[in-house]
Amino acid sequence: GIQLPAALANKMPVLTPEDFALPTANFEALPIIQDAIQEAALLRADPNARRTPAQATAHLSSTLQGLMDGAPIPPVGCDINPVINQAKRTELNTNLWADEFVRPNKIDDWIQSNRQTTFFGWVYGNDFTVRMGATSGVMTRYQPLADAPEVQVAKKSMEWSDAYSLENDVWLKHRYDTSVILRVAVRASAQETANQPKYYGAALYLIYTGAPGRLLQFQFDEKVEPQVFFSFIGDPSGMTYVGTGGKDGLVNTGDDGVLPVGLNQWDQHRPGDVNFPPNLRKGGTTHLGRELSSRMCALKPMGSVLLWYSPTVQSDLIYSPATKFNRWGVEAPMYSDALGFAASVGIRRGVKTLGILSP
Repeated sequence: GIQLPAALANKMPVLTPEDFALPTANFEALPIIQDAIQEAALLRADPNARRTPAQATAHLSSTLQGLMDGAPIPPVGCDINPVINQAKRTELNTNLWADEFVRPNKIDDWIQSNRQTTFFGWVYGNDFTVRMGATSGVMTRYQPLADAPEVQVAKKSMEWSDAYSLENDVWLKHRYDTSVILRVAVRASAQETANQPKYYGAALYLIYTGAPGRLLQFQFDEKVEPQVFFSFIGDPSGMTYVGTGGKDGLVNTGDDGVLPVGLNQWDQHRPGDVNFPPNLRKGGTTHLGRELSSRMCALKPMGSVLLWYSPTVQSDLIYSPATKFNRWGVEAPMYSDALGFAASVGIRRGVKTLGILSP
């Protein structure tokens, strides 16, 4: 009843019916069987490993990540053989995220209606304010003009629409060299619903608009897992915060709101009240979706490379809300009607190298 592959069976002419009648330990001790065991072990990354399905999935993910980091072919946008004859190198800070206040789209119209109309509270568009002094992110959000060089570069990418990209993409420039730009490219949904925004962040690009003769060098860290900010969209089950900052819009004060476990009515601060967040979707960071390996990437002026794709249909790269624990001991998004959500966008960690080579 034992079926052996032909290649293996051909190596086993000395096996006899008597061999198969041996006790298991004695059968495994046969020299030819020991050779077969060793050959089979080579088919596994770890010959002694015994993995659960969850461990196997994690192992596959890390293995694929390793294959990507070792990919011999540079991605589209990176200069394959850059001529490095520049004499000066300027290192730039690698904390490539921006801190901001961002308001839900058309929230003023909703407030003026006394919050009576249906309002999903999705965050997209360019109603934002720079949040200075929040953390150490060195990117600053801005809105480019239609004829800006970075816009001309973005128009050549796979993620561009003349109908909505300029107004709804997220544009970030480096505080110490404004020619280094990150762009979160949005995609349009068929229809805005309670579970799906009209526009969501789908891809993250690096753009360089420096002077001729210069090069931008970028590299992800192969030893530190890169991560980007995101927030959840889709079915809200288990993806929403159960705390608020209260009517004063300040977290951890006397009027904070809470949705007790097992109940569907908010205590203290309720939907429709002043400063109640119209969108309670959770956010965070994720390592999934990276498109660029940890090989060095060189960008010429007016160059661009895709760094990240939104990893699932339930993730949005536009922003991740900042939170605090309120007086009830639960996380609450930092939100006010005047400023919107305190939030972050971009690459949270894992950039090893960012530098400008110049003559």
